[in-house]
Amino acid sequence: MFINSNNCKGNRGCPKSILQGETYNGKAFVVNDWSLTTYAPIRNVANTIVGAIYVGQRMLNSQVNEILANTIISGGYSFICAETGEFLIHPTLDSSSNLYDMVPAFKNVSEGFVRYTWKGDEKVTNVKEMKGWGVEVAIGTNRVDMVGGLDEKTLLVILNSQRFLDPPGSNNA
Repeated sequence: MFINSNNCKGNRGCPKSILQGETYNGKAFVVNDWSLTTYAPIRNVANTIVGAIYVGQRMLNSQVNEILANTIISGGYSFICAETGEFLIHPTLDSSSNLYDMVPAFKNVSEGFVRYTWKGDEKVTNVKEMKGWGVEVAIGTNRVDMVGGLDEKTLLVILNSQRFLDPPGSNNA
C-alpha cells in the first residue's frame, strides 16, 4: 500500500499512524490549505491495511485568511505558525521556514509579548496559543512605529478578540 506523506505536510505522524493501524488526529496540509483532520486506516477482510479514510475541516476560512494576510498595524503584520514553529500563514514565508529557528525568543512563549531584533530592527509581537488547534497566532510591528505603548495595547486587544480561531466545540464561538 502507498500512502502519500505529502498529504500530511508538516506532520509526518499521519502516514506513520495509519501504517501502524492507528487513527491520526491533528493538523494536515490538505490540497492547498491547513485542516484539522482525522485519518483512520481501512482494512480488507484479511485485516490488512489497504487505505485510509479522511475527514477534516479547514482551520481558517478564506475570510479569516484574508484578514490575517492583510492586517497591517503600523507597518506590522500577523502570522500563524504550528506549535513546532513552521509558518502556516505569513505574508512572505511558508512552512519550509521555522519561526523558532529564525527567532529563538518565540520558542517558549505560548502567550504574551515577545521583543526581539530582526535584521537590525527592534520588533514587538503579541503571541497567543490557540488551544485545541496546535497553532499560535501572532501580530507584531516595529518598535519604532509604536506610539506611546498604544500599538502594544492594540495588538493585545486584536489577539484577545479573535474568537473566529476558537476550536470547534468550544464555548467561545
